Amino acid sequence: SKRKGINNFVNFLTKYEKFLFNVQFILVGRLDNDSEIHREYLKNCSVLQWIDTYIEEEVLQEMYSEADYIMLPYTMEFNGSSGVFAHACSHAKPVIATSHGCIGFRVNEFKLGKTFKSGNYVEMFNVIQQACSINFTEYQEMVKHAYQYALNNSMEAHQKIILQGLTEWK
Repeated sequence: SKRKGINNFVNFLTKYEKFLFNVQFILVGRLDNDSEIHREYLKNCSVLQWIDTYIEEEVLQEMYSEADYIMLPYTMEFNGSSGVFAHACSHAKPVIATSHGCIGFRVNEFKLGKTFKSGNYVEMFNVIQQACSINFTEYQEMVKHAYQYALNNSMEAHQKIILQGLTEWK
């Protein structure tokens, strides 16, 4: 949907594609009607591999595992949580996301990656460049935080907390 930021992402790429030497994006999923105008650009963008089809869950999980970062360029209209965010953390992947809303808060609060202001393409470019040039230790810290976040916020962790509370309540 448009709230996921595909239009912002395409606008960013059209401005910065020629400056992104060490970056390869993978975009997975179909376009909604509002974003169809970007089809030709996405098919021909030099820094983007676009998978415009359904992918089996097993293949999608492999793609998460192979990624260095997961990018969530949501618009200001998107303030909730995200399945992609949950998958990123469960694969211990740092996140590059917009700074507003629930996801931006989590990324900053739990040191899960880097954030930028939605629609601010200069800031988005700078964050991507920073992410590509950080040292191994800093990257591993984000990986560790993502892994720990996933452990602490899994269904099993929440179930354990609830059961413990019920046991203590009795």
